[in-house]
Parts: sequence; C-alpha cells; structure tokens
Amino acid sequence: MSDADHKQALPPGHQLGHYRLLEVLGVGGFGVTYLGEHVSLGHRVAVKEYLPNEFAVRDGTTVHPKSPADREDFEWGLSRFVDEARTLTRFRHPNLVRVSDYFEANSTAYIVMDYEDGEPLDALLRRHGALTEAQLRRVLLPVADGLRQVHAAGFLHRDIKPSNVFVRRSDETPVLLDFGAARQALGRKSRSMTAIASAGYSPPEQYESDGNQGPWTDIYALSALCHRAITGKTPMEAPRRQSQLLRSQADPMPRLAEAGIAGYSPTFLAAVDWGLRVIETERPQSLDEWLAQLGEDGGAKPPKASARSEGRKAPGRPGADKARWPGVRAAWLAGAAVAAIGVGLYFALAYWPQSPDEGQAPPPASDSPAAQANGVGETGGREAESAPRDLDGGPLGGGSALLVVETQPAGVEVLLGGKPVGGTPLELANLRAGAYDLTLRHPHYETVRLEGQRLRDGEVLRVERALARGVGKLTVLTTPRNAWVERDGERLASRTPVTLEGLPAGPLELTLGAEGHRTARVRAEVPKGGLGRLERALERITYGTLTLELVPADAAVTLPDIGPPYSPGMRLPEGRHRVVARREGYADLTREVAVPANGEVRERLELSPLPQPFTVAATPENADVEILGVSEAYRAGMPLAPGDYRVRVSAQRYEAKEELVRHGLEPTRHAVELSKVRQPFTVQATPATARVQLDGVSASYRAGMLLPWGEYRVEVSATGYRSKTETVRHLSSGPTVHRVELEKLRRFRDCPECPEMVVVPAGSFLMGAPESEAGSYDDERPVHRVAVRSFAAGVYEVTFAEWDACVAGGGCGGHRPDDRGWGRSRHPVIDVSWDDAQLYVRWLSGRAGHGYRLLSESEWEYAARAGTTGPFHVGGTISPDQANYNGQWSYPSGDRDSGGLYRGRTVPVGSFPPNAFGLYDVHGNVWEWVQDCWNDSYRGAPSDGRAWESGDCSLRVLRGGSWGNKPRFLRSALRYWNGSGGRNNVSGFRVARTLTP
Repeated sequence: MSDADHKQALPPGHQLGHYRLLEVLGVGGFGVTYLGEHVSLGHRVAVKEYLPNEFAVRDGTTVHPKSPADREDFEWGLSRFVDEARTLTRFRHPNLVRVSDYFEANSTAYIVMDYEDGEPLDALLRRHGALTEAQLRRVLLPVADGLRQVHAAGFLHRDIKPSNVFVRRSDETPVLLDFGAARQALGRKSRSMTAIASAGYSPPEQYESDGNQGPWTDIYALSALCHRAITGKTPMEAPRRQSQLLRSQADPMPRLAEAGIAGYSPTFLAAVDWGLRVIETERPQSLDEWLAQLGEDGGAKPPKASARSEGRKAPGRPGADKARWPGVRAAWLAGAAVAAIGVGLYFALAYWPQSPDEGQAPPPASDSPAAQANGVGETGGREAESAPRDLDGGPLGGGSALLVVETQPAGVEVLLGGKPVGGTPLELANLRAGAYDLTLRHPHYETVRLEGQRLRDGEVLRVERALARGVGKLTVLTTPRNAWVERDGERLASRTPVTLEGLPAGPLELTLGAEGHRTARVRAEVPKGGLGRLERALERITYGTLTLELVPADAAVTLPDIGPPYSPGMRLPEGRHRVVARREGYADLTREVAVPANGEVRERLELSPLPQPFTVAATPENADVEILGVSEAYRAGMPLAPGDYRVRVSAQRYEAKEELVRHGLEPTRHAVELSKVRQPFTVQATPATARVQLDGVSASYRAGMLLPWGEYRVEVSATGYRSKTETVRHLSSGPTVHRVELEKLRRFRDCPECPEMVVVPAGSFLMGAPESEAGSYDDERPVHRVAVRSFAAGVYEVTFAEWDACVAGGGCGGHRPDDRGWGRSRHPVIDVSWDDAQLYVRWLSGRAGHGYRLLSESEWEYAARAGTTGPFHVGGTISPDQANYNGQWSYPSGDRDSGGLYRGRTVPVGSFPPNAFGLYDVHGNVWEWVQDCWNDSYRGAPSDGRAWESGDCSLRVLRGGSWGNKPRFLRSALRYWNGSGGRNNVSGFRVARTLTP
C-alpha cells in the first residue's frame, strides 16, 4: 500500500520513540498501522496508531478532535485504546499477536506488535474456496487455545474473522490479530460511530450499543469462521436471521448438521451450529464447553434451542461417529505441544487437493480445469462407468496420456498401477489410457492411495497432494539422568529417561539440558510408526561471577540468552554472555561479556542519554526563539541532549525575556509569555468628578497609569450625567490621552407623588438575540432593527410609596398589595397585575396632567440596553454586585453553586449603579410589565417603537427578570409572559411618558 493512499498517515522515515516508520501496512476507520523497525535493535514491528477518522484529524504530526463537540468521544476512545494495550501486553501465546510496547505521543497513542509475515486466511479461502475438517482444525484449535487465555483474563477479541487470522510463512502456524476493545468501547460511547460489527461474523448482541457480550460473542465469530471455511460462503448477517426469528419464521440460514457436508464429522458440524445460535444464552458459554463438543468423545450435548432461536427443533446429541483430528492430537485442548499444528498448514492450503478423498475438501466445480482432469461430471461426482484396469499389462508406454504429480514435501515416491514410476515433482508422458491406482509414499509421511485415477489420451491428469506427516516414538537416554527435552522452545519432557510419543517421523532436532550442564542441540531419527533411540552425555558447566557498574545506577539489566535476572555478583556459566542495559531516556546498550571459569569479571556499562524533543511555547506565537550556545537554529520539537539551556524570546512591541531551562530525559515544553510594551494612559473626563473604569483591567484607574498596548473599553459615569462607554486604542509608540465629555441627564418629576423620570434619547437598535448568545430562545428572534422616538422613562421601578399614594388618592382600585414583610417605602411594588398597572397609569395621568403609560416592549429593550449589544448592559456577564437575582447560578455556563449571593427578596430601588441612560434595576429585582400582547416570535413586529397590540392579548409581556431568577433570565433580550390579571411577588412595573415637541 502506498503511503499516499492515506493522507493522514505519518511519512516514511518518521521516528516515534525507539521506532522508525517504514511504510503504511493498512488504514481503517479507527486508525493507521505502520511497518516499523527498532532504531537500536533493528528488528521489525507493526505500529498501530489511534486515529479515529470520524472525529479526529492530524495537524502536522499532532492528532486532535475535529471539533470541541468531538473531544469527549476522542478522549474516551483514547483511554480505551491504552487500556487495550496494557491488557494485550500480558498475553504470551504462540497463536496470539504479541504486543511488546505501547506509548503516547503526538496527542494520541501507539501499540507496538510483533510483525507477522504471512498471508491472511481470507486470501487463502478466496483462492481455494473451502477447507477439509483436518485443515480447519489445524487453524481453529491453536487460535481457540490462544483465545482461551484472552477470556481467562476477562477480555474479549470482538472481531474474529478470516482477515484477522494470519498463517505465518515461517512455520505455517496461525496467529490471531487485531483485538477490538477500544472500537467496541467507542461504539457504546458515541452514537456517531458506525456499528462495531463485521457482517456475517458478528452476533446480534454486537450490533447493539449495550448488547450482552461475553465469551459466547467470540464463540459465534469462531463458528462463523468455520462456516465460511466449510461452505466457502460468508454466513448470513445476524440481524437478518434475528428479524426472521422475531416474526416466528424459520431461521433462514440452514444448519450444517442437517445438510450434511462430505468429509465432515456430524459432531464437528453440530458444534458449529451450536456456536451460531442467535440467542446468546443458547450458545456455549465458554470455550471449554464448545471445544469439548469438537472432541473425539463426542463432547458436551448442546442445549435444546428455543423455537424463537432456531425456528425449529434443536438437534439431539451428535451421532456416535467419532471425529478424528488428522495430524493434531487432543493435547490442543490443554494448550500444549505447539509443534502439533503439523508442518504443512500453509502448503496444505496453497496446494489444494483436486479430487475427493477421505478427510479432504469437496471436489471442485465441474467447469474447472482440475475437475475436468479428474473426471468430474456435471453433478460434481466421478463418472459412473468403470474403465478397465491394466488392460495390456500396465500404463507405461504406447499411449498419449500425461501425468503430473506434485506433492508437499517433494521427493515422494509415486507408484502407478502398483509400479514405481519416479519421485515428485513428476511428469510422465506417453502413458496408456485407463483407470489406475496411484500411490504416494514417503518414509516420513503417511501413504496416500488414490484409486481409479483415469488417464485419457491427449489429456493431462494433474495430482497435487500435501501428505500428512507420519508419527513415531523416540526413547531419550542422557547422562546425567533427569535432563529436560525441548523441541522448538516447547518442553516435551522434564526428566529423562523418557519415551516421547506422537513425534513427526524423520529427522528431528531436539534440545537437551540439565542443571549444571551445557544445553545441547541434537538430531535424532524418528521412524514412522516405530520406536527410535537417542543417547547423549551432556557436558558439565564451570561457573564464574559477573558484577556490573551501571551509569545511571538505576538502569535495568537483562541477560536475554539465559533465564535468571541480573544481580551484582551473580554466578554465570563460563563463556560469553549478552548483556542488555535499558533506562527510559537513554539509548539501549548491548554488550557481550566474557565470564571466566572460577573467576570474577567486572564491567562498566555507561548508557548514552537520548536527545529529547525541546519546544518553547511562546506568546505571541510569532516571537523569535533563540537557544544561546547552540549553533543549530531553533525549531519546535528539536532534539537536544539533556542539560541546561539559556533561552531568549523576543518580539516587536513586547519586552524580551531570557530564561534558563532544564532539559531532562523526557520531552520539554517550556512556556514563555512576553509582556507587551507599556505606555502611560490617561482619560480626561468632563466633569472632572466623573468616575473612570477600564473594562478587563484589575487595577483601579489613575491618570498616567502604565498599560500594555492594545484596545481598552473605557466607561465614564457621573451622577446627573449620561454615562459613556468608548473603545480606546492604546499604542506602543507613546503615551495616550483620551478626552470624554458627558452629557447632563434630563431628569424631572411632574408632581410630588409622581415617579422621577429621565429623558431617553431617540435612536435605533437591533432588537432580540442572535442564536450565538448563550441561553437565548427562539422567541427572541428574528433579530430586527427598531427606530425609537425620544420618550421619558421612570428612573426606578414604581415603589410601594408611589403605589400607596395612588390608593390614598382614590385610585388603583383600592388594591393594597402585600409586601411579604420585606418593606414598603422604596421597595418596588409587587403583587400587582398588568390590569393593576393600567389603573395606576390612568390615575397618574390625571394627577400629573400628562399622558403616562407602560413602556412598549421595544422601548423597554432599547432603554435597558442603553447603547450596548451584549447580554447585559454591564457586559457579557453579571454579578450580584450589579443586580438583585439568584446569584447561586453563573452565566453563561449555567453552573449551580457558583458562590454568588442569593438575597431571596426584593431590595430598595436604586441599590445598584444605573445604565448609561440613567435607568436603575433594568436587570433583576422585579419583572416589569410592558404594554405588548404576547407573540411567539418577532415575525411581523412593529419597527417604530410602538407597542404590539395584536396577538394573544390575554397574555402580556414581562421583561428584566427578578430577584428569584437565574442570570440567563436577566438578559436584555429575554421575554416572558403572564396572564394580564396575574399577581405574584416577583412582578412590578416601570412607567413611561410620551414627550411633546
């Protein structure tokens, strides 16, 4: 695969820790797998990178979520990926891919596995269609034995299928790859992830985010793999089967035991059917239970399937015919004898048998050349007629038929019609037509007899066979006694003398060893079906001692060629020993040390520190970074040896910094934030008594104060004047002097009992809130521009004192609202409805001689904003020092228990600073009735400041929030409603007066 096939892949030659990437092996929705090599040791590895392309992307070398919304899923999956790596490092089994390392880098994680050179089982199946029972057992049983170790650790594979089973080229053994724990965890966590299932191989519970998964989940997948190897077809998808069964219909996938497959024992087929049951509780619950069904004794009886599960009666116990395992002994079930897989698994698949025989695959289709060469008719069987045999004394000479025989192994003797005709590979021409018995024999392999092989004039009969290795016995005698015997790293016996059974016939290489003696590699001859003998005297070992001086002293030492761990002064056999010293942050050191007989050797091992990435994270980002004393120009992530480095960071309009940075045995990321150049800043306000505040500056304003360059929001206010807020640009080139002149407010009172009023200037504004404003609602949209004429508004909300004057003057319907014990006088009136407010403004208009009314909704928002555009007239947030509300809630995050004050009642009007128009308490204290009827949106709303007197006029609009509300309800754009007659302890009102020219 070309690296260009996946743009997100790291480039060839990129180094990750101890590993250099060579090429891309594969890509998928969950990540990228690379071929790499260890920089120091040189061995090849497979490196798997976490990069889920549905919600992650690479920027340079760094991997990060595509958006803030994807971060939770990305980090969840990363955690599961690392957990999976930690678990897999515990497994040591010849048929499970070995995970040797894992680490985090580039804001993601990596798993390092042994590189397995071979071919996936699905590629072999695509070429050859199906397997015989003997061939399938050679694949299935080693994989199941490794999977049993996984299940014992409380772990599942979750993605067993032919493409995840490799056949090694080195020894033809199978190995299980690509565990799927992190993918399954993401499938449960993120609804956006595609279902974690492989069509045909995953059971129903794996299509559900919370399906009941366990060992039975992997057993279904193993059984599906068997189904594919037996029938040559991928099994039907589980959801389709489940859908049929839920409708009380028969399982649409036929059962193998009922169909009967030539060359397969009934017990084996019944076990596969059992593992493929749709309902998980009706499958085997453990691998031991399922594997027992495959055994020679007929195994466990599968439980009866429910009608819902199978759509028919469950089979009884498989027939009494006992299935045998060609070339594989029952020791597989105990996890022993790795060598018993049998030489020739890979070639047994590559050189496929072309004619039917006991224990072989079904015959090929009739239209294939192999079928025609072997006399297979249209129905797939042999021709019915029986050709005469040895009509004129033998097949040799006098004809035009051709015979080609290829075997694994080569060198097999071929007999045609009982007569030796040569060894394989064999090509014979000029043969007589007829049907002859063909015999293949070899001293170390089982003899194969093929009866009635038909030769036809002018045609080629091609025979390809992989012979099963014969077995025999070997008696091993050693001096001293009680030696151990190993073959290919597998312990066959722990003490001699011993007779070993079931060994492959022919030459055999064994390793013999005993305490105090040198191990010896010896060759023995195992006679097929007979008993051989091996005698060997082992050489006694003399010892010396080894002591290492380590720099650094805490380096870890291993002696990879011997068993015991290193300790100072340890006793070792004389000779040369390989010593490996490792420590994080240092290059591995390997040395061969000679240990003399009866002597002592001392060696000094000094490890070299590895250069580690060195990065300076500067603010501003365009700052120049220089590492003093280092000739190489600085670049982010540059490798530097451990030590102390003086770093200088500079940028225009910023004050330069020099800092000493200690760089150790791990990557260094040092942050340097430069301070902006500071210049004097002065606001000259009129009147001189005005108060000046700088938004975002914690220090109190004073003339000539030194401030970094940038833009500042300046607020100037004074009693009796209209406040101003202006943005001032402060430069780095010199002092700033900014002048602000405030306009006097026009405040008046029409009568002693009348509310104090202030003139609100004419203007226009954007009414409502955009979708981007936190806490906003759809009824605050669409945002639209409104032009407002000048009018007068009450400086404060109407107070109890002003309401009580109305009642005393015979107005307000005589309604005397309850103050709940919070106080009357300057407290805002509560427990008044919109209808009550109409009575008040009618009385007030008669008393003052001017037309008073409620504010329209657009007038209220225009006056409350006072020229601002944010959520509140005080800025983007609000605090209990600026308004009376439930301060336990924060804005915009909406968190409870923010630490803010909650007063739980009204406070006197004017307790907080006014806005720029001189209005107090537009946020909080009490909701304020306005004139408008309720409408669900601003579609069709007036754009000239008038009240909207159409819509649902049984409901009237309230604005501003109250003492009991969260801060989101205090926003300038927030709208609320209540029935026009509704009274409560959170609602009051403010009055307006139309101005005449």
